[in-house]
This record gives sequence, structure tokens and C-alpha cells, in this order.
Amino acid sequence: MHVALKIEYDGKRYSGFQFQPNVHTIQQEIEQSIFKFTQHKTSILGAGRTDAGVHAKGQIISFQINSKYSLQTITNALNFHLPNDISVKYAKKVSAEFNPRRDATSRKYVYKILNSLTRSPIISNFSYHSSEKLNMDLMEKSITKFKGIHDFKLFSATLQDPDASTVRQIYNATIMKTSDIIEIRIEGSSFLPRQVRRMSGAILDLGRSKLTISQFEQLIEAKKTSATAHALPAKGLCLDEVKYKNTPYWDN
Repeated sequence: MHVALKIEYDGKRYSGFQFQPNVHTIQQEIEQSIFKFTQHKTSILGAGRTDAGVHAKGQIISFQINSKYSLQTITNALNFHLPNDISVKYAKKVSAEFNPRRDATSRKYVYKILNSLTRSPIISNFSYHSSEKLNMDLMEKSITKFKGIHDFKLFSATLQDPDASTVRQIYNATIMKTSDIIEIRIEGSSFLPRQVRRMSGAILDLGRSKLTISQFEQLIEAKKTSATAHALPAKGLCLDEVKYKNTPYWDN
């Protein structure tokens, strides 16, 4: 039986989602919990390779498991073996051909900024603190410039393959402030390493007058510029949702 799980996690203690030798990862913890439950080694596939310290509310994984187990049993057993900062939220049966990464039509990330004079110990692990007065009108008008197909090479960390394409499509980009919390929401087909954190950093720098609108546009147009899109810390970023065309609604 092939199953897909919706996973939520606090990424603070982990060196990202994907397995890496000699470091602590989300994939490692999930595969260990499956082994403790079934006594069989299993490799999982994930929809998004979140970086070290990045959180997820809607990560999707899939793997093969014995059909004798019910979906509720799988959910309960894995949550029993998983640490408290990782949780299985839902389980669905899917076809053996389902690939959570390849079949995803879009991924939505949310970056949270606490915009207040003082820090907050309550939400400090899930947001970036900025005490400056920000030009929210300019940020709201400018963030829509991310939408469409662009070469995001100036928003990417160094790629392992120097010949890999840095062109990506952004379906939606919005910013909203509620009380002291600013949420930057970006949805796209896929993302480059640190792309969303650099996009969020550029919008923040625009709002605090560390970037001009001309420099901001040059970054998006991948033109030669002295400006830099700085990556905000990982702790403010969360993989909020992964969408699919032909799979059930995960929260149903």
C-alpha cells in the first residue's frame, strides 16, 4: 500500500528535511519512526527540501507500507514514535505512481516578521524581529512584481549544478500586517535554495529604505547591480501548503 502523509514540524533542531550523513534531519526521524513501527527499513519521498531551521505546516511525504495497517493506525503509531517537534496530521492512500515532489503543482511559503519595538520570547522561534518603522504601502505595491516568470539567480544560494536553470514561476505574492505580525506569502511552482528568504529580505529592505525601488526591480530582472538580496533567518520561514491537481484535499 502506498500512503501519503501531511507532516507538521518545528525545524529548529534539524539540518533540513532531506537526509544527510552525520547530521540530524526530518527525513531521518520519520524513517526511524516507520522502522520502529514496522521493523522494515523504508525510504520516504518529500514534497519540499526545507533548509536547516525552516518549519513546515503542510509538508507532504509518501512511502510504501504493508496494507494490513489502517491509516489511523499508521498516524497514531508514527506520532507515538516521533519526537514532539514532528507530527503526522493526516494520512491518505495514493497510487504507487504518486510522487509528492514531482506531482506538486505549487508550494506556498509564509515568512513571518515581528515588527515591534521589543522582541517576543513567545514567537521568537517562528519569526524574525524587525523594530524599524516600515513603509508597508511600498512593500504591498512592490511585492506583486515577483509574480510571473523571472530569472531568480540573484535570489538563490549557490547551486550544486552551475548549469541548472534559475528561472522560476511565482503564482502569487502578498504581504499582510495584523497587529505586530507581518506575513509574506509566496506561492510558486518550485523554488531555488534560500529563494523565499532572499525575496522576503529584499521586501523588508525595501520597506526600511535599505533598497531603492530601482535596485529592487534590477534584482528581479537579474540585471547587474550593486544591490544584494539578503536572506532572512530560517526560523521565520514555514512551508505552509503543497498543492496537487489529482489528489484528495488533505484536510478532508
